[in-house]
Amino acid sequence: MSDLQTTIPYGDSELTLDFDTGAKKADGSVVVSMNGTSVLITATLDSESLDESIEFVPLRVDYIERFYAIHQILGPRYTRREGKPSDEAVLTARLIDRSIRPHLPTTLRHSLHIVATVLSLGSADPDTLSIIGASAALQQTGINWSGPIAATKVEVSTSDDLHVNQKAHSFKARMLVAGVRDNANMVDFSGAELSEEMVSQVFIKAVEANSAVIKALPESNTANKKVANINESLSAAKSTENEIAKKLSTGWRSDGRGSKEVRELNARAVAVAGTHGSARFSRGDTAALSVVTLDSLNNSLMNESIETVASNSVDTTFIVHYNFPPYASGTAGRIGSPSRREVGHGYLTRKALLPTLPSTAEYPYTIRVVSEILSSDGSSSMASISAASLAMHTAGIPITNLCAGVAIGLAGSNEEPVILADISAEEDHNGLMDFKVAGTKVGITALQLDTKHQGINLKIFNDSLSTAKAARLEIIDAMQSSVAGNTYQHPDNAPLVVEVPREHIGRIIGKGGSNIREIEEKTGAKVSIENDRYAIIEGNNDAKRQVLSLINAETREYHVGEDFKAVVREFLPYGAIVELDAGREALLHVSELRDAFVEKTEDLLNVGDEVPVTIVETSSDGRIKVSIREKHQNFFDDKTAEIKNS
Repeated sequence: MSDLQTTIPYGDSELTLDFDTGAKKADGSVVVSMNGTSVLITATLDSESLDESIEFVPLRVDYIERFYAIHQILGPRYTRREGKPSDEAVLTARLIDRSIRPHLPTTLRHSLHIVATVLSLGSADPDTLSIIGASAALQQTGINWSGPIAATKVEVSTSDDLHVNQKAHSFKARMLVAGVRDNANMVDFSGAELSEEMVSQVFIKAVEANSAVIKALPESNTANKKVANINESLSAAKSTENEIAKKLSTGWRSDGRGSKEVRELNARAVAVAGTHGSARFSRGDTAALSVVTLDSLNNSLMNESIETVASNSVDTTFIVHYNFPPYASGTAGRIGSPSRREVGHGYLTRKALLPTLPSTAEYPYTIRVVSEILSSDGSSSMASISAASLAMHTAGIPITNLCAGVAIGLAGSNEEPVILADISAEEDHNGLMDFKVAGTKVGITALQLDTKHQGINLKIFNDSLSTAKAARLEIIDAMQSSVAGNTYQHPDNAPLVVEVPREHIGRIIGKGGSNIREIEEKTGAKVSIENDRYAIIEGNNDAKRQVLSLINAETREYHVGEDFKAVVREFLPYGAIVELDAGREALLHVSELRDAFVEKTEDLLNVGDEVPVTIVETSSDGRIKVSIREKHQNFFDDKTAEIKNS
């Protein structure tokens, strides 16, 4: 390998870092490649400093998906080019930002722009490659920072094996960890109710893998003149002492709570009348309102990122949207397109709740949850999880367990840590960590760790999980109390979706839709067929029940020898049509009335007569033939006697 190219062992393969990118005007650039995936990452600093009064590091990360990366021409028909970033792109940009930001000097006031462009998409995930590439590009700039960092993804297979930087064939949990050597400053986890002990094992594996990668990364470049001047200004700048952080390190909390104490909880299972499901949850001054809407699978979300298109998984039937209006923080502002933060918090809520949902086969609905943050004083995303879980319960969705979340903070230092449960906005702003932990009473379903320093060690990670578990169980107890004694059924005003065997679809629809129109006329409901598999029924409860009865009659299996009380509906030249049950029709041939010769069916029967019949023949296309004489040879003799006696 030349000085411009480095290869690093990574999982069961290798990462290639190519610094001969052609992006000569950027202060640092690299192409990171693995298993057919290549990402170009650049880092560029502005020579001019921003206003010194700003209180944040001016870092911006853009993650760009190009359709050529998956060899397809996509996008709007009249442009056929990429539009606004997909949610997947926004989330990956946030992962890079959260990984890099804690290691930048807090006094940096020169805008730093990191751009990750996916050039090709193979079997390797571009998110971990992008984080490592962002670190390598920053190293190339020569900026004074506390990197380099690495990122590792660990998947837990269904048999509890850990796969490090390689994809499991099927997995039940996934953790992405970024940081320096033995510490982690960014964790993103989703899983199927894993225990704290298992989550800790996954964390250990990821940190070990990161340490190995960092050792192999190239040294930092010598800074060019522009970056050298920036480094000089960083050396001269002084950080303001944080008095609140100093007080927090003693265990002090402004509201007088103990370090492990959760704020006052309030849960209302039904908050908005007329919706399919809704709930309001508050913890201290943070409050969230969640509303659930149920619809057919046809109204699923099409998520057209390059990764979802490549894996043919663009349709999403569980949609979560998180809204943070200005009034939630007590400010007057503007409401526009969802911010990156709103997209990220919505995704976190979705990750936390997904393991509690039934499968689409069990529950064939598109579920949309909208969380409106009403008031925010720290960790509104965790309040959103609790409110959304309650709302889904009130919508009659058969979730496995209620799910809640809590944010854990850190004050002091890694050597003398003070772990805080259920942090407020003040503690989030002035503390060292925002560690969001969500799950059920069974286990953890989602984690999101962000730190403001170089990261936390294993002991702090484990202690935080333990603190979060106690707080989470307390919150879930409060949620369960709010729904105790109530049974929530499928909402009256939601469509009813029932699975129909494919072989019966044609009969339900009828020629040119005639049967469905007849069903709608009889019941007053609206009926449609979706994906040649599901019947969607809209109307009041009585109408839905009638339609369901008619569909069941059309789709149930009828067998030779079954007996029914049938009603005569109309006459034919060779017999009569009779109704067996719930509208299912059968042919009663004139020869099946009695053993003796009968010229016309109407000589013996009238429309509306109820007669005993036995099925004598069925066909693959659903046609049924019945007989009276099969088991009731004396029916007409008895009937004549009744008429004479009357």
